[in-house]
This record gives sequence, C-alpha cells and structure tokens, in this order.
Amino acid sequence: MHLSASPALGEAIPEKGRTPAVRTYEFTVVLHPETDAEAIERLVEGIEQTINERQGHVIARQTWGRRRLAYPVKHVRDGYYILWRYASDDSSVVSELEQRMRITEAVLRHLTVRAEELPPFIPARGTESPRLRVGAEEEA
Repeated sequence: MHLSASPALGEAIPEKGRTPAVRTYEFTVVLHPETDAEAIERLVEGIEQTINERQGHVIARQTWGRRRLAYPVKHVRDGYYILWRYASDDSSVVSELEQRMRITEAVLRHLTVRAEELPPFIPARGTESPRLRVGAEEEA
C-alpha cells in the first residue's frame, strides 16, 4: 500500500484514490459423480457469472472430470473435478463463491487459494490427465 505523510499528525496514512490490488485465485470444486451434464454446465456458468459480476475475470478453467477421491466423502468414492484460475480486485467474490458452494447439494468439496505463488496451468500431453505441474518449463 502506498503511504503518504499527514502534515497535521505526522503519521502515515493510505493515499486516497488508489485502486485495490488485483489478486489471482485458484478455485477448485469437487462435484458428486452422478451430477448430470446440464447441472454441471449451470454451475460452471453461475460461478463464472459471479466472478464477472464482481469485476473479476476468468484466466483459465480446466475440467478434470471424474477422479478417485483419496477418501470417501459423503459415502462417495469418486468426484467430478473442475478448477478455475481467476483474478479480481474485489475480495467479496471469494466469500460469495464459498457461500454458493456451501448451499449447492451437488458440491462435495470446494477450496479457494490465492494463486500468486502457484505454477501456471499446464495442458495435458496425450492421454495424461490435465493438472498443474511444478517445474514443467525445466522439462522442455
């Protein structure tokens, strides 16, 4: 945050008119494996609409599809994974998405993390599943 000195008080105060920092987030949703394609599409559209309404923008989206969970969640062994990377200067988008996921029955789990330190999305090769990989630029 840029600070300027107040001559009257002699202490630093935030400079007026500065725009908030744009933050990058990664948002992962695990859906019940029996969720139909139409419901998944409605959920995806709703999430992206929420991001756009909060002056954010979707950088990338990956659909990992059906995967085995590490442990059963709500008596289910598989989940349907979707991952977004988005940017927003409005932090309320995070709480809005979290609230929507808590009340959506098809959602088994969801997680939002700040993505400034995460590696970029790397597309899958051949039949390999899409995922994030660390050090992928070293392989080239």
